[in-house]
Amino acid sequence: MKEVLGNNLPFSNGGNTSNPGSQRFNEGNAPVGKGNKNLGDNNATIGNFNSDYGSNSATIGNGNWNFNNDNATIGNGNWLFGKNNTTLGNGNWYWDDGSNNSTLGNGNWHFGSDNATIGNGNWDFGTNNTIIGNGNWVFTSGNEIIGNGNWLANTDNTKIGNVNNLSSLQLSPLGIKTDVNNLIDSLIGKIGQNFLGFTGDFDESSSQTFNRLISSRSVGNDTDISVDIEQLLASLSPIQGNFINYQPVQNPQPVPESASSAPLVVMGLVCLLLSLFKKQQHC
Repeated sequence: MKEVLGNNLPFSNGGNTSNPGSQRFNEGNAPVGKGNKNLGDNNATIGNFNSDYGSNSATIGNGNWNFNNDNATIGNGNWLFGKNNTTLGNGNWYWDDGSNNSTLGNGNWHFGSDNATIGNGNWDFGTNNTIIGNGNWVFTSGNEIIGNGNWLANTDNTKIGNVNNLSSLQLSPLGIKTDVNNLIDSLIGKIGQNFLGFTGDFDESSSQTFNRLISSRSVGNDTDISVDIEQLLASLSPIQGNFINYQPVQNPQPVPESASSAPLVVMGLVCLLLSLFKKQQHC
């Protein structure tokens, strides 16, 4: 999870993020709660140098800025001008109209709403887009992108790898988006369970905010995160097959990476998450 959360966690001695019953960090001496600024109401903050100008947001991490309401954030250096966003990662920015987004990754910029993203460095100006990959730029809405370095200026497209594929692939965009959201929610809830020891100083309203936005996203302490990962893999399986059989259009635009690497990137990312959580569950 360090690839997602970075190394600047409120604790740094490798606490178990999967089993809240075996915390390894010292809650009494954890360096949290320094330099936080709260100018809103009902915010729940664990970490350092976080700033809340809105209300009803829950934050775990360092250097996050909330200018709006109802954001759930685990990570560092995220800026949220939009509302109702769920974030697991570092350096993600949600601009004024960037609301209702769900993100796992680093350095993603959201100018629109209702998007689901797994990856790094994606710029999304549209709505209802699902992105799995890195460095994609999307200017329109209703797109499904699996791959890296894509540039989309048309609506309701499917982009697989780094080649244009506007034919019907019998995809289930809603299913993929739901699985991405479920995976991110499960991760948020699982990690949040490990920080319940830091909520002792919250007042009643802050505790309710933390439970609503973070703790409640975990179905239960015994929930196996691998189920959500397997569901995401299953929803991507028809895309993998169609990608292999697809013949790219003539004279495609230059791209930064080989198209054939995209399925491996997706599979590698999800399998890495699966292996990490399986190891932690045996700790």
